[in-house]
Amino acid sequence: MPGQTINTRDGPKNIRSPSMRSTHDRIRQAVSFELIGILIVTPLFAWAFDHPMGDMGILVVLGATAATAWNYLFNLGFDHLLNWRRGDVRKTLPLRVVHAVGFEAPYWSFCCPSSRGGSMSRWWPRW
Repeated sequence: MPGQTINTRDGPKNIRSPSMRSTHDRIRQAVSFELIGILIVTPLFAWAFDHPMGDMGILVVLGATAATAWNYLFNLGFDHLLNWRRGDVRKTLPLRVVHAVGFEAPYWSFCCPSSRGGSMSRWWPRW
């Protein structure tokens, strides 16, 4: 993997750039994030929409499952693209903004209700 050379007091040194994360680490991060989200969002949605926790739990788990799959696939693809184009997977602030928008826009367009019913919620009974 390409690295960066810096000058130190002892002479030039090659710094290895961060490597790609392992599949296990990617899955652990995605699942952990979604489990925490489920624990926070389910009671909040049940209260906000005045529906039973069980009903909200099913909807939240469906959304979290979609988010976990999309999280894994998007981050893997984004890191491969960065590694191919730049030789490392470090993200600058502008790249982090592109990454966040690139992840969230397709996810929310799939999961949030729209006037044309183009979302995951169209499979849920009308309230």
